[in-house]
Amino acid sequence: MYHLNMGWLNLRRGRYREAEFGLRHATAVFESVSMPWLLGKALLYLGTLYCWQGKVDLAASLQSRAEKIFQERQDRVYLLDSRQLHECLDFVPERKVSPESCVALTREYIGCGNFFGACSCIALLLFSGYSEEVKSIVAKSEPLRKYLSGSAAVFVQAVHSHIRAFFDTKGNAAQVDISQLKESFRRYSREGLYFHALHSSLRIEKYYEATGQTGLCLRFLCEALRLAKLVSNPDIANEIEITLAQLTTSANSLRSKYVAFHHVSSLLNAVSDYKSTAQQLLRLALDETSAERGAILLTTEGGKNLRVEAAIDCDHESLSDILNLSKSVIQSVYDRRRGMFVEDALLDETTKSYKSVVVHNILSIACVPLVSQDRLIGVLYLDHHSLPGVFGVDERELIQSVANFIAVAFAHARTLDLLQRQKQEVVKTLAARGSGTVFITRNREMKDILEKLPIIADSDASILLRGESGTGKEILTTMIHQYSPYRDGPLVSVNCATLDGELLDSELFGIEKGVATGVARREGRFQAADGGTLFLDEIGDMPLATQAKLLRVIEAKQFEVVGSKVLETVDVRIVAATNKELGRLISNHGFRSDLYYRINTIEILLPPLRDRPEDVGLLIGHFFSVFAPNRALRFSGPALESLTAYSWPGNVRELRNVVEKMCILHQSGIIDIDMLPPEIAGLVDRESARTILRAKGSQSEKAR
Repeated sequence: MYHLNMGWLNLRRGRYREAEFGLRHATAVFESVSMPWLLGKALLYLGTLYCWQGKVDLAASLQSRAEKIFQERQDRVYLLDSRQLHECLDFVPERKVSPESCVALTREYIGCGNFFGACSCIALLLFSGYSEEVKSIVAKSEPLRKYLSGSAAVFVQAVHSHIRAFFDTKGNAAQVDISQLKESFRRYSREGLYFHALHSSLRIEKYYEATGQTGLCLRFLCEALRLAKLVSNPDIANEIEITLAQLTTSANSLRSKYVAFHHVSSLLNAVSDYKSTAQQLLRLALDETSAERGAILLTTEGGKNLRVEAAIDCDHESLSDILNLSKSVIQSVYDRRRGMFVEDALLDETTKSYKSVVVHNILSIACVPLVSQDRLIGVLYLDHHSLPGVFGVDERELIQSVANFIAVAFAHARTLDLLQRQKQEVVKTLAARGSGTVFITRNREMKDILEKLPIIADSDASILLRGESGTGKEILTTMIHQYSPYRDGPLVSVNCATLDGELLDSELFGIEKGVATGVARREGRFQAADGGTLFLDEIGDMPLATQAKLLRVIEAKQFEVVGSKVLETVDVRIVAATNKELGRLISNHGFRSDLYYRINTIEILLPPLRDRPEDVGLLIGHFFSVFAPNRALRFSGPALESLTAYSWPGNVRELRNVVEKMCILHQSGIIDIDMLPPEIAGLVDRESARTILRAKGSQSEKAR
């Protein structure tokens, strides 16, 4: 019994030599002591082994003997197993079963409740290409469906994956799901069911041949050849070697290499859109290197972080995996500027401990740097989770060549994209301000701020600007951006007070196509500001829900586009501004304290114009040069005194509007006090104005 049981276990685990030894020994023992039922089992198992190895005549002889024994004992269970071996004997020479007899046998298995036996027949039907027959069987048996979905047996799970490759969960025919086919292949391989893995590999090879993916077709043919030799089936091995020789000659032709590089050069010549270029180049990399999944990760313009710019066949979990769990692999490539190639990540000392490698069954990894003009701009990541050793010497050279092309394309695409974004923001800024970014002041307090500004700006710390509306927070933000490491990136502004919660979310984080009827995909301000500075004006008016999302971006540099579950990664310097007392808002539960501490790394308090009387005349002169550059226009002494004494609740913005209005109403000459707006002209008499000015001057002196 020991040799019989161990022979069966070794047969199911792919240890064929040990299985043959044990089963032959058991056969001899049971024959010598006249134990026919056990002899029949040993003959059946040994016949299965020889069938898998292509020894059809020997296997048929053993099957016939076993069947005769079970007929004499009227053992229905093992008679069905004997008939199943007969079906397998029909399958091996031509890789086809008789659909009618195999379907009938499957239904008999189901009728007696032997669902494992039914799955064995279903596997033969699927390997033979009879998926419609399998659909009919599964659709008519609810107990079988429950068994398939609930069984813990790896073999059954593999068969279930194979079935799902052709039909959705409702049993409807669908386009072949290659991921399910490969999942079936992986389960067979891991369980040591190499005969089944062999024929599963051949089905996958046929799929890739039909879809014109020669590289992957070759890879699975090579794996099938390895498995055929492992099973010791020389006939199938010889067939595969002939096919491989033909395909290899075709794949290595000079013309195919020209075609590949022609595709690359065409993409380079047509670079216009940043993201679509990324996707097309990545698709090319997968097609030409036989990889299953891939991602292009780029550095941000202003920082050291990597972000996913394009990904193929990677769901949300996989992207997080590539970004986070496999980040040490990518970071190593990034730091050393040398490619990393792993033949079997489950065995490699540097990768086998990664949870992602185990969870996603990642076997082959290729990760190479993207370098343009000696500047590292990112990495190209490719992997294969069905086969080890996919990236051989030839593939590695090709991957590096493709990576070089990608780097050049992205360097150009990034430059074009950045210039376009900068142009758009400059147009917006000039339209809004009508002047440059010089902060005009004689005020000592403001000068102290401006002297420290280059030091403050030369970091990636968040800055909070506090001050009344119109005190110059936008201009100061522009100066911070120009002094900062993010100066080469865009400066993007958004006023948080002008939009409600949902609109503000879509404005900041973008929105996916189809979130609502007629809604197209739109990029948010964070994406637009990537590698640059984002100015959040009136942050005190931001809704609490949006504050929580903003906090996540500041802490993790990641967010989700409205209507999407995919994490976007950005590198953005935050400058926030408010005219509100945030401490009071926190006490009243109107502002998050954790967000306050993150945006308040550095706080700058801008004094109002009423506390900077020495700046009023200076600013008036500046605005005259803007609105009346070629006209002799000035304020009279009393008018200037009244303007200086005025409290300016709207600060510099209000002063600018007053001067602009005067320039429109008066083409030349002196603007006297009676020509000023009533709220300024009628405020005080001349003596009172001088008293106010003296008081302001005294306050300003004390401040110094």
